[in-house]
Amino acid sequence: MGRGTALGAVVALVMGACATPPPPPVSVLPAPPAPPAAPEPPSLGDVKLGPITLTVSDARTAQIFHVVDTLAKATPSSRGAYADWADKAIPLDDAARAMLAAHAKLHARRGAALDQAFYVTITIDEAAKRAVAKKLLLPAEADAERALLDHFAPRIDALLDAQAPTLHAFEAELAGALKRAAPLASQLGRFCDTSEVIEVQAFLVADPSSTRGGSTWAGGRLAVEVIPDYDNVPTFLHELFHAVFARRRGSFAIAAAKCEESIDPETMQEGVAYAFAPGLVHPAGRDVLLEMANEDSARKLSDPSVRYERLGLALRTELGSALEGGHDTLSAFFPAECDAWAKIARP
Repeated sequence: MGRGTALGAVVALVMGACATPPPPPVSVLPAPPAPPAAPEPPSLGDVKLGPITLTVSDARTAQIFHVVDTLAKATPSSRGAYADWADKAIPLDDAARAMLAAHAKLHARRGAALDQAFYVTITIDEAAKRAVAKKLLLPAEADAERALLDHFAPRIDALLDAQAPTLHAFEAELAGALKRAAPLASQLGRFCDTSEVIEVQAFLVADPSSTRGGSTWAGGRLAVEVIPDYDNVPTFLHELFHAVFARRRGSFAIAAAKCEESIDPETMQEGVAYAFAPGLVHPAGRDVLLEMANEDSARKLSDPSVRYERLGLALRTELGSALEGGHDTLSAFFPAECDAWAKIARP
């Protein structure tokens, strides 16, 4: 999903009709009270959400690594919030740019191993040593990455300190939202025929932007940029439950090939994911998915986000019924998704 646009913080289950425009969604889960302005984060521990065992952290090493990695990937045509922030807060000299370029090359070689090494809750030095011990990185690679992160850490710490209240408030809010989402998560696990335990390590990252937050899966870790003055819970839940849908990626690909109207497997998977959140998981009193679709109504289906939103909107009522009924499975749901896509692609 990766969108930082006004996604809400309260879990609600929509069972209304999915016609366009659908009636206002009905919230069946109570809205939580507003969290204090800047509470200390609760200790979430291991949270059980159906097949998912979740741990959440705002660890310094993971945040610094995420910011540095994002800066290294920034291009003139796709700069992002961190690059804009760095221009003002930590202007990059030639030496820093050279270090970022070296990191980008290392990431191209090591990919998930580098992410696994530094999206962690331990210190930078401990992470570098463990990366070598676990043979994720060569000693010279780990030393170079440690030097890079140590170079940028004092410059990034100001951002982390400034955004700490935002992350703490989000963690407090998330604790309640996860508790309310647990029954729906169990329904989703059954629906997707997921019996194995899925361990997810999620890292919350300070975001200097008010509009351009994102999230990503990296090395099996979930990194979520927490936007100030926005409700980030549905975005978090959307990305979190991709861990369940990803276990059925092959099934989505097979089902997509059987649809009469051509559809790619990613759209097939994202359509169900959008139907779930923010289609079924959304703020009480608002219909976020419909708002998103309306905002993008002038854009074409060639835009992936438009495809995901419209398909999710068409599927959410039937998905809600399937989850609530307790009998249908994802495999049995695929023909309905093919039919919904045909109506969208051939209006």
